[in-house]
Amino acid sequence: QESAAKVLRLLGDQLSSVEIKRSLISAVGGSPQTFISSLAPVLDNTNLERPASNTVEWVAFYLLFHILLNGREEGNRVDYLDHLVQQHPAILEKAIECLEKAPETVTRSMMPFFFLRAAFDTEPGQFPPFPWAPLPPFVFVGCFRAAVRIMAHERKDIRDTYDSTAKDLRSLIHCGHIRHLANGGGSDADRAECLKALQKHICPLI
Repeated sequence: QESAAKVLRLLGDQLSSVEIKRSLISAVGGSPQTFISSLAPVLDNTNLERPASNTVEWVAFYLLFHILLNGREEGNRVDYLDHLVQQHPAILEKAIECLEKAPETVTRSMMPFFFLRAAFDTEPGQFPPFPWAPLPPFVFVGCFRAAVRIMAHERKDIRDTYDSTAKDLRSLIHCGHIRHLANGGGSDADRAECLKALQKHICPLI
């Protein structure tokens, strides 16, 4: 993995190029499902305690971020976000794991957070959001925990560096999930699941 990380690090320096991003996505697979599925085992094998894995993680989430933007631009939730949530929840779990570790250093990439925003943000941004659906409970619980860790961190430089991230996380949870459920979005089962998660995981943190 160290060797792969060296290649990805060099590649990462060029990823701002639209042509390179498109070429990579095209080379990996002809469909968004194939592309997403091909990155799942890459993230499964990353060890967040190893510096080399940070580069692999960054590039993988960078590419996933852009493939989701493609889906938003196309207005195609089924082949992009639904496939991700239903077939590869481990990718979302890895993003949450990365996000919860991020406040330990001001140098860690926040690309997993941008990936989650591309997936679940209800604000238009660069492209219209995907049609709304409830956040998986472990996603909004993980986002809330990460926001609390940032706001309550003992180091001021960490709090200052990630202040806007904490605000965006709270917005993602409230505007992108709880407000929709409170206004009648989703099903009774979705609301019950949300309340259960709030009582079990969120209330003890308040």
